[in-house]
Amino acid sequence: MRKLIAGLLAVGLLAVAAPSMAQTADPLGLVASGAVIPYVGTGVGGSGINIVNSATGAVTTVVLNSGSLAILEVASPVGSNAPPEESAFGANPFHMLFYDQTCTRVGPSVGFPLTTNDAALVNLNLVGEIPKSGLIAAAGVGIAGNALVPLSNPIHARVYWISGVDGVLSRVLEPISINNPEALSLNATWNPLRTGATFTAPLEGSGVHTTIYLACPTQAIIPGAFPEALGFPHLRPVPVLANTTTPLFLRIYDDEESFKRNVHIRCNCWGAHPVDLIDSIYSNADPVIGAPNGTYTEIEGEPSCTPGVAPETTTANCSFTGYRSIRWGLGSVGNDVFGRLSNASYLSLRGLPPADLPSPTVPIR
Repeated sequence: MRKLIAGLLAVGLLAVAAPSMAQTADPLGLVASGAVIPYVGTGVGGSGINIVNSATGAVTTVVLNSGSLAILEVASPVGSNAPPEESAFGANPFHMLFYDQTCTRVGPSVGFPLTTNDAALVNLNLVGEIPKSGLIAAAGVGIAGNALVPLSNPIHARVYWISGVDGVLSRVLEPISINNPEALSLNATWNPLRTGATFTAPLEGSGVHTTIYLACPTQAIIPGAFPEALGFPHLRPVPVLANTTTPLFLRIYDDEESFKRNVHIRCNCWGAHPVDLIDSIYSNADPVIGAPNGTYTEIEGEPSCTPGVAPETTTANCSFTGYRSIRWGLGSVGNDVFGRLSNASYLSLRGLPPADLPSPTVPIR
């Protein structure tokens, strides 16, 4: 892997983001009952996304990507998610609750009908008193108005994150589906939250900047907005308790497979983590103690994170998902490599078998 990252950056081939790995379903597949969707836009308190202190989990006052615009795209390809008077089949309208970067509910609930084969683009910046950056809990609306119930029919959803400063720069934020039709047909639940991930980063500095955006919803959202009593599935891994940050563990290597650091960080619901604020190794060009040609990092949820809930017994690993951005110069806009982290179960990342499954490195006999 010698000088691979630096070489790729030099010729501009980093324009292809790392794919998601070790998934059991498509993260952009149909959402069967509800979804948590990150967004960055303009709302209460300004615009952009706040940096999270990686050591403590505190949301700082430092803001990245000011002037951002958030556009929600949602479609109902299978059937209606509209009230009975707007659909021959009868259904619950699509509805959203909004949470800030600490998973605290803020602002109004917002909904609209989606009939069969309907699609909508919603400028979240025009909604009003919602957080400038946060997570959307989306499903159907119950009789109580603010209560979410499972969608009547599956949807597709995503958020376009558009920079009002750079003009043409845009990113795609994908939903964390509570489950999907394929998982239901197998009598199992699935969601994109994982207990492991990996990413590479070029040497920080000289106009090159890597930022990790981490999402780790707490139980205030899952199951808070998606109660099992109303028909939503129990999720595994179990999210951390409300008002709790998610502890994560990083193993950092240089481009020649030499182990350099282990670092403990905290994820606070949804936020930006510039790598140079995580550890100095990302910007250390010393040929002996640094990583002059860039780094490779493995992230794991801490092994004993939350009390287990059936079918767990005692503990569950911390769950998270996220994105990596690599920005560097060239023109007024610059280049932006942005995409989902390559994900895995922490056991699979270590080459160990998940419970009741053979090792991924040993052929099944």
